Amino acid sequence: GVYAINGMGGLGKSTICTQLAVMDKDVEAKFRDGGIVWLVASQDVATQLRRFVDCLLQMHEPDENERERLLKSCKDERSTSDVLRLVLDRLRDDVGPMLIVVDDVWDHEVAKRLAPQTWLPTGSVVLATFRDAKIGIELGATAHMLSRLSPEASRRLLATLCRVEDPARLPKEADDVAKRLGHHPMA
Repeated sequence: GVYAINGMGGLGKSTICTQLAVMDKDVEAKFRDGGIVWLVASQDVATQLRRFVDCLLQMHEPDENERERLLKSCKDERSTSDVLRLVLDRLRDDVGPMLIVVDDVWDHEVAKRLAPQTWLPTGSVVLATFRDAKIGIELGATAHMLSRLSPEASRRLLATLCRVEDPARLPKEADDVAKRLGHHPMA
């Protein structure tokens, strides 16, 4: 399936994905055999596809000569996409599900080219980040929107970060700080 985290810039979409992909033991266990790959949709598609191919080969192709041969045939987006499909077809029945993070999506078609769902092993997941909610609809994603914190939630977060048990014990200036930071949880 396709899952997504969307919201305005600076709220921590990529940070949450990083925490999931790197720190969550359940996620790591589920995708250990297939692998976890991080792609950036706002960068050159051919370069990101080559990165995907390279990651898969490093994880699953023990023959160094075969890895080199396949990577040398990645000349442009089309040829790299063909190699990606070949590698994924070879792996389909031999590896577990994969987690493909497609970060910073501005165009749903780019995300689909970077992580073609029908080529991925059964049980694989695409996790995308983007700002425009329409992209999630176009991807058919189950999207989770991040937003600014309420003033009360900002105060609770500040209290936690300052190791103050009761947010009411924070000075009045704490509200001014939260407001100046736009109630952004990552600020």
